[in-house]
Amino acid sequence: MFYHFYYCMQERFLSRTIYFHLTEVIAMLNKSRCLILALVVTLCSALLVSCYTPAGRSTGEVVDDASITTQVKTSLLANKLLEGIAISVKTFSGEVTLTGAVDTPEQVSKASEVAYSVRGVKKVNNLITMKK
Repeated sequence: MFYHFYYCMQERFLSRTIYFHLTEVIAMLNKSRCLILALVVTLCSALLVSCYTPAGRSTGEVVDDASITTQVKTSLLANKLLEGIAISVKTFSGEVTLTGAVDTPEQVSKASEVAYSVRGVKKVNNLITMKK
C-alpha cells in the first residue's frame, strides 16, 4: 500500500516537473520565435524604407539635393545684403527653388546670384516676392 502511494506521488511529481519544464521550453520557444519575427519585420521595413526615394530617384541624387540646399542656405545667410531675410530653399534634381519676401529688387537678384554660385545647381527658380 505504501509503495503504491509512494509510486503515485513520485509519478505525480515527475509529471508536474515534466509539465513545468515543458511549459518553460514552450515559453522560451515562443519568445525566440517572437524575437526572430520582430527582427525579420524590422529588417524588412528597414530595407523597404531605404529602397524608397521620391519620384524614383537614386539615394545619391537625394543626398546631392540635400547638400545643395544646405550650401545655398549657408551662402544666403553669409551674404550681407540678404542678412536677416527668411528665404526658403528647396532642391529637386539640381533645380533650386527660392521663395520668400524681400525689401528691394537688388535682394531678389542677389539671392539668384548666390544660388547659382553653388556647385551642382543646374537651374534657379526665383519665386521671391517684394514686401508691400
